[in-house]
Amino acid sequence: MDCIDKKKISAYLDGETPKSERARIEKHLAECPACRTEANELAAVSDALDVLEGLEPDAYFAARVKRLATERKQHGWFGRALVPAAATVAAAAFLLLGGFIGQALHAAYLVERSEAGGEFAEYAETSAIEDYPEGTLGEVLDDFPLNGGNI
Repeated sequence: MDCIDKKKISAYLDGETPKSERARIEKHLAECPACRTEANELAAVSDALDVLEGLEPDAYFAARVKRLATERKQHGWFGRALVPAAATVAAAAFLLLGGFIGQALHAAYLVERSEAGGEFAEYAETSAIEDYPEGTLGEVLDDFPLNGGNI
């Protein structure tokens, strides 16, 4: 037995089917318990919706909804401004922290390099160069404070 589509059952319950089809649907509903159950459930939904049909929202309903929507928009700028501001502060903090870490690593590298130079000088049985000749680029760079001193 071929069952009837929900849309056809709904149209039958609403009185929207032609008389020729109406008789066929009534016969099928009398024979098929599944379609009869479906028809009863659709009828119950239709009855529940009929109760709501007479209800009307009060006159101020639209104004209240509009006011609530407007209030949310007024407070919405805070959320839109807070996220980019927090991201900017976090990026600045990471850059600052990266600068401090880089400076510390560079200072450690300079110390290691000077210690390695001394070890090499001992190995080669020479003395380590501590001062550059006056007026050379080495002297200028040596005087430049790379390890956190003030200029």
